[in-house]
Amino acid sequence: MLSYHKKWDEKWHRLLWNRPNTSISSNTPTSARRLAKAHGWNVIENDSLAGNYPSRDKENRSGGVGVLWPAVNTNLWTNKPSSHELKIWEEFEHKPIDEYLITVGRASFMKASLDALRIANYSKLPLVHIGGGNTSELKKEAEKLSAELIVMPRISNEEITALIRNATALIGIAHGEGFGLTPMEAILVGTPALVVNEAGFTHTITDNENGKRLPWPKKDEDLNEWQRAIIQAQKDENRIKWSENGRRRIEERWTPKFQSEAVARTMNDLGVNVKTNTDIKILPGLDPA
Repeated sequence: MLSYHKKWDEKWHRLLWNRPNTSISSNTPTSARRLAKAHGWNVIENDSLAGNYPSRDKENRSGGVGVLWPAVNTNLWTNKPSSHELKIWEEFEHKPIDEYLITVGRASFMKASLDALRIANYSKLPLVHIGGGNTSELKKEAEKLSAELIVMPRISNEEITALIRNATALIGIAHGEGFGLTPMEAILVGTPALVVNEAGFTHTITDNENGKRLPWPKKDEDLNEWQRAIIQAQKDENRIKWSENGRRRIEERWTPKFQSEAVARTMNDLGVNVKTNTDIKILPGLDPA
């Protein structure tokens, strides 16, 4: 089955690569390099601004893989809760009683859900999991470790926002994450993002500036680092500093206006009559942040 999907993937990417009037991009330098390597393509250098990618011939075929950053809607993730959110949180029947850590995403090997549980258990805090997935394995591991695990049922967006806002920290840990939207969302609501020092997280989180970048929790020394980071995340001065710095970076790079302008410039370069705004400064990728 995997071989079939690989061949299907290669076929359609080959068609895309040879298609006239086409631009190819990925969501971070990490994923751009991964995509290019998989198909033997080149990567457009990181100092090229998003949306200004050269073609390789007169037919406007793609000149390589560039970066088109994701967009985060800051209006949906406010630094202060609305009265509606406060009411939802007050009435939320699954609300944890004490401090807790949180992960968001489908429980799986790629999302390193078991590692997140070990981090929480080592720090003697409950782990709240949102997103479903292979939660049966997660529950088995929790039972084995005598760890406190709270698996959320399907809940509303407002309840998710409230859960993230009131957490001690969000644990961002995954194998080969392309970008990682949940740390950005946590930062916007004032919750520290503690992430593994790998892949897409390295383009968004600068250690001690807007969160913490930490090693994979393979041994006690690594777990000690995560525990120290969680203690740092409990301090108000760090929470405020990381959130303010993080929001500033998001507003400079990853709001919808930057993504839409990058797409408009790309289309314009391909000969489509699209209005662009040269006053919008689209910054190149951080590699690493």
